[in-house]
Amino acid sequence: MDKNITEIKQINQLNKTGNNNVYTWGFGKTGSLGTGKENSEAIPICIKFKENITSVSSGLHTSMCLTEDGNIYAFGCNKQGRIGLNSGVSEIKIPLLIKISNNKITKISCGKNHSLAVNNFGIAFGTGYNKHGELGLNDNFDRLEFTQINIKDVNQISAGSISLFLDFDNKIYSCGKSKLSGFSSGFDITVPTLIKGFENEVIVSISSGYTHSACVNSNGQIYTWGEGSDFQLGHGNKKRQQIPKLIENFHYHINQISCSVGEKHCHTTCVDKEGNVFSWGSGYKCKLGHGDTKDISTPKQIQYLIGTKVIKCFSGGIHTAVLTQDNKCLTFGCGSDGRLGHKESEDLNVLYKESKPREIEYFSNKNVIDLSCSYYHCIALVSN
Repeated sequence: MDKNITEIKQINQLNKTGNNNVYTWGFGKTGSLGTGKENSEAIPICIKFKENITSVSSGLHTSMCLTEDGNIYAFGCNKQGRIGLNSGVSEIKIPLLIKISNNKITKISCGKNHSLAVNNFGIAFGTGYNKHGELGLNDNFDRLEFTQINIKDVNQISAGSISLFLDFDNKIYSCGKSKLSGFSSGFDITVPTLIKGFENEVIVSISSGYTHSACVNSNGQIYTWGEGSDFQLGHGNKKRQQIPKLIENFHYHINQISCSVGEKHCHTTCVDKEGNVFSWGSGYKCKLGHGDTKDISTPKQIQYLIGTKVIKCFSGGIHTAVLTQDNKCLTFGCGSDGRLGHKESEDLNVLYKESKPREIEYFSNKNVIDLSCSYYHCIALVSN
């Protein structure tokens, strides 16, 4: 057995010393839940760490945790190096330390087949799939470990099918597949390139999904681009949008946005400064939270969350989650394989769904402080 894996097993056997606990639930294929098995979990299960975890991220069958000291622990699928373990091992079923030289990492983002990280100097790194230039390394070769990207002063990152970067001047850059990158050139973007059209804008939030992307400016306005097959762009039609386009006639001040991480039945959610939540796109399995399966072509407020102050939303593939100001987690949509975190899915694995936002009861006496949803599973950070 790999020496590093043995060391991590020993760490997990120690008494917990961190101030925060990590919980995972949903489909456990390739070890993405970090339990040491591939079993699915309908109820959140605790993954213990010796170090204090400060943020979490989930990708397609992958999970990452960031420590207070700037270290990354990852588990799940490592095909094409998507979690940065350069060892030839394709699956990691328990948290494993992923080192990026002597860098102190401050941000992480797991995408579809690649991952991004940023250190305390604003330097970005990428690992994994790179066929269309997703890693921004000016070539099309996959990387098996985190490699420095030629972009400076990075403040935010978002990995989906493409990569998005927001610098400290609030300028947005992208790289990856041509039709999703925000450019009309028709060519893949293999280095982080400034997206034009925002010269007079201050961008504050970015989100890269699997079929589309979005950003929000300081006035709370939303721009979307990419595929529109399920109304996920919010423009009232199903047209593809090559370059970012403003969602018109939507007069709310949005703080945060999330694009779905699935290639079918796509949707988008966002939260305004008052804590209201809006959703649009495919209504498959009730994942828009409106109580039905109807598709919605433009942003629509989720009435069932009125009175609940939400601070962040998370668009999974066929489900959705929200995090509230009082640190509660609510989920809705498809509940198969346990991805909603409700115990009912143990008996109704395929047919189970929630048509309206519902609090995860397991966390009712706990404080959820960070959350991330992939297509198949979720990972949460809970304070002690």
